[in-house]
Formats: sequence, C-alpha cells, structure tokens
Amino acid sequence: MRTKVVFLLIISILFLSCFEPPVSQNGTLSFQTTINEDLMKSTTADTCLIEDLLWRFASFEVSTGRIIEGAPDTLEWISVYSDTTESWLSEFQFEAELASGTYRSIRLGMRNRNWWLCEWADSLIEIEDWNRDPAENLPEDTPYSYYDFRGCWYCDEADTFYNVALDESIADIVVGNGVAVDVTMNWNMYKIVLEEYLLTDSLYIVDWIIREGHDMIEWNVEY
Repeated sequence: MRTKVVFLLIISILFLSCFEPPVSQNGTLSFQTTINEDLMKSTTADTCLIEDLLWRFASFEVSTGRIIEGAPDTLEWISVYSDTTESWLSEFQFEAELASGTYRSIRLGMRNRNWWLCEWADSLIEIEDWNRDPAENLPEDTPYSYYDFRGCWYCDEADTFYNVALDESIADIVVGNGVAVDVTMNWNMYKIVLEEYLLTDSLYIVDWIIREGHDMIEWNVEY
C-alpha cells in the first residue's frame, strides 16, 4: 500500500510539473532622452539658450548584427518602438519587452524637420532644424541614424554604411531573462549660434555650442 501511495505521489508531481508556466526569456528595455541645460542661464547677442526640442521620434529598432562600413543595410532589425506623434525631447521615454540576446546595433527613425525651443532676449523662439538636407529630403521624411560601439552611421544613396560621428558610440545592449536595461540618449547641445543661423542661406545649418568636455550625443546603458 505504501509503495502505491509513493507511486501516485510521483505521478502527481510529474503531472503538475507539465503545467508550470514557462520561464520568460524576455527582459525589459527602458529608453529616455535628456537635454543638457546651461547652468549659468547666460546668453549673448548672437546666441540663444536651448530649452527643448519638438520632434517626432518615429522608431527605435535593434539588431544582433554588426554594422560594416561600406556594406549595405542587410541587418535583421527588431522593432522595439514606433509612433507618429510629436513630443518634447526632454519628456520622451518608453519601455518595452525585448527577447534575451546581445544587441550590437541601433537604428533610430526621426522626422527630418524639427524645432528647437530657445530662449533669447527674454522671449521664447522656435528655430527650424533638419536631420538631412531639405534640398533633397521632405519635411516629413524619417531618415535613419544608426549607432553602435564605433559611433553614429548613415547610409548613402547606395544604401551602404558610412560613419559620421566616431564619438557618439554606445556599448552593446545585453538583455537577459527578467533583466531591466536602462538606455539614455543624452543631448549635450545647450546653445545655438543665432547670428550664424539667421545669416546662412540654408536652414539646414545650425551651429550648436556643446557643453565643454562632452560629445554632442552621449549614450548611457545601465543594468
């Protein structure tokens, strides 16, 4: 009788184990953007203080593949975020589940034309800015910018990679089971040279003043 009870107990344990919920293979990625402020709040006649950026952050994608200079964009991209609404850079953030893995490349889609909100002469003004040359791209286009441990990349007309900023690098993002990863994209431009902006023939040209000792865009990855 005792042997029969033990046998039934073992069968019950095996039966119940078949219905245990599967262990999640996903982690959580949280993303936000920040913009540095001029701590002195000082402006001159030919500079204005950046308060924020009104933009449309259209998409955030990741890939386990590596960007290869001169090669076409044939990487397999995983969509993490997409939207069509405008937002302020200082308030932008999202959170999403992401499968476990090591993500080596990022592809961001941002609207071509955006507006800096700046303080100048005790007033707030908007300054138009473009991601790509307006002579060749439409305002609502969403060109891609790519990032990896070697900086920022664009694709040329042949859809091949070329590097545009070695100093805007981001480390690989490693997502594990249940692990939360916080990714921050820090924008370190805090002033615009207003006089040069107003005198130029092309609205595509905006000359920023970047906080001393920093790169224009700096990434931070925390676990």
